[in-house]
Amino acid sequence: MSSEPQNASSVVRPSAFEGATLGGDPSRAAGRLRGKRAIVTGAGSGIGRATALLFAAEGAQVLAADRSGDGLQTTLSQAGGLDLTRHGGSLITATIDAGSEDDVRALVARAVKELG
Repeated sequence: MSSEPQNASSVVRPSAFEGATLGGDPSRAAGRLRGKRAIVTGAGSGIGRATALLFAAEGAQVLAADRSGDGLQTTLSQAGGLDLTRHGGSLITATIDAGSEDDVRALVARAVKELG
């Protein structure tokens, strides 16, 4: 086994992923999540933000949650540059602490009420 770090160019991707948006480019969305609903925590930055944007671009109705209201505002700003409605997607946000049972219960209740 080599001790050299592996970079993205050396990773072999199965042919089934050809053209898929798994590379994180929401502008290439194909609508694979049309009609689905998702709660994404940690959506104010990093992987959580990327997941929320990609799911919405793929057609999901997303409730994006994070402790950082500023981070969620940035997520919304980035969503504004995408055509989320092309595949029926949407993105709404909630500022919560995912470590708080009460906050999580309220988040799920809001998702059921607003996303169906």
